[in-house]
Amino acid sequence: MKQKEQRKLPFFYHWKLSRKLLLLFFGIGILPITVIFGITLYRMVQNSSQMQRYTMDKNFDRTEQTMDNIQDRIGRIGSLVTVSDQVGDALRSDDSDGLVQELQKFDALSDYTYQLELSSDDISILYYIPEKFLISQSGNTCYRPLNDLTKWKVDAQNLEQTAGASWRVVHEKNRYGQKKSYLANFRAIWNTEQYSELLGIVAVMIPVDAVRDSMNGMMDQQTLYLLDENDTILLSGGSQKISEERLPKLEGTSGDTHVENGAWLVRNKKLEEGGMALVSIVPRNVLMQESGKIIREMLIFYIIVCGISFVLLQLGTRPFLGRIRKLDTTMEAVDQGIMEPILVPEYRDELGRLTQRYNKMVEQIQHLLEEQYVLGKEKSEAQLYALQAQISPHFLYNTLDMMNWMAVKGETDNIRSVLSSMSRFYRMVLSRGAYIITIGEEIRMCQAYMEIQVMRKKKKLQFLLDVDEEVFPYLIPKITLQPLLENAVSHGIDEKDGGRGTVRLSGRLMGDEIVLQVQDDGVGMDPKMLDEASPDDGKTHYGLSNVKTRLMIFYEKNAEVICNSAPGIGTAITLKFPKKEDMEEYNG
Repeated sequence: MKQKEQRKLPFFYHWKLSRKLLLLFFGIGILPITVIFGITLYRMVQNSSQMQRYTMDKNFDRTEQTMDNIQDRIGRIGSLVTVSDQVGDALRSDDSDGLVQELQKFDALSDYTYQLELSSDDISILYYIPEKFLISQSGNTCYRPLNDLTKWKVDAQNLEQTAGASWRVVHEKNRYGQKKSYLANFRAIWNTEQYSELLGIVAVMIPVDAVRDSMNGMMDQQTLYLLDENDTILLSGGSQKISEERLPKLEGTSGDTHVENGAWLVRNKKLEEGGMALVSIVPRNVLMQESGKIIREMLIFYIIVCGISFVLLQLGTRPFLGRIRKLDTTMEAVDQGIMEPILVPEYRDELGRLTQRYNKMVEQIQHLLEEQYVLGKEKSEAQLYALQAQISPHFLYNTLDMMNWMAVKGETDNIRSVLSSMSRFYRMVLSRGAYIITIGEEIRMCQAYMEIQVMRKKKKLQFLLDVDEEVFPYLIPKITLQPLLENAVSHGIDEKDGGRGTVRLSGRLMGDEIVLQVQDDGVGMDPKMLDEASPDDGKTHYGLSNVKTRLMIFYEKNAEVICNSAPGIGTAITLKFPKKEDMEEYNG
């Protein structure tokens, strides 16, 4: 059964623990949140759409009530004017009246009109009367000639059929000479003694600003239009205006709520009195814009919630996963021979107890390795002493042979100089019994040795020293470079035609490695000869193999000896080894 399940879900069993926790987080955290978020978002969008329609209708109802009140006030004042005796007395023509009597009648009408205007702060009244009355030509009174009606496209004869249902927006001066835009209701004034006779037209006006204030404060992109009896736009209010040509058709849009009409939501209603209509127009995409805003805000909230949840998951699982990774990495390092304890706080859970047992195991293994290391180090030191003891007699033999050659030639002064340099050389070789010295001491030893060789070769040999002082403090087995210099002179320069040449000793610090090089321009050799050389073969390059062995022992097989040689060009021996500088560890 278990094998069947493993074949069914192999990928899950091979996943990392962090990936499994992430899958669990999405399964029991993100997925339920996403479902709840989707349902909530759908309901919020629906409620938002309904709320927007409700707001549109409420704005419309409020404006409709305000416009009904305005029409009612204008209608009452218009009715009072048309049935007033003062109006009839002033406008009825009587040839027996003189100019004085005519002016007295119009003064009485002006007083009556003034009282009506005072009863309503923002209403003004104008009379359009026949031109036979001289007062009609006065621009600063409430009287205008009848032919001025043509400016506002008011047909006096048409008013006989529409009985007070003509509305216009006019730009007139009131009795105080102030010119404003007014919403005016035009009514016919009939002769009460002869109803077929039209005496004049009265315009009861209210400032456009007062009307427009009641049409503002709408919902975003909701626009209200006030239409006259001919469905011509008188006024508009709101945020977005459209031209009369772009108004949607109003058929079928009257009712108690906004209805869809193409790209618009429209509501149309005739006002109770006066023949005007109020129209509300809102683009349909307003609903989608508001819904889109809700969706964006909810998505941001959703992302924030998911992000916070993910961060909390990371913060909650990071210590646990970090301990597991640390344990896994440390155990993996064991395969490479690196055994270190896991440095984490001591937890009392199962993973903490496992870590403690691992650290205890590592401690025991390290103790055993240290014992083996001490035994191996003692053995290596014994081998190093033995190899070093082989080099010193070898150099002494070659030096005495050289002095013998000088004695044969009678070079007494040179023998004295050689003896002085040799004494300095052996004084440094002895080094109070130390078998490990600094590179600086090794370089000075090489200088003493090369002084002997330069004297032996007279002017035929040139020695160049190019070693950075920063490598001087680091450690090296004693008499490491001298055998290489000896090989360069004896088997490189001496075997060259004429015996002339240059030996160069250089040294650099490259990262954590020290690089020393002995280079000559002698006869050169086949590099295979160096690879085949060994301490016991008795060949001329006996010293190189000895040096390589000593370096491998001291630097625990981390040293490298590289030989580059070409016949007729020369030889370069390069030593690479890590930095070591604890003298007491090696010389007790």
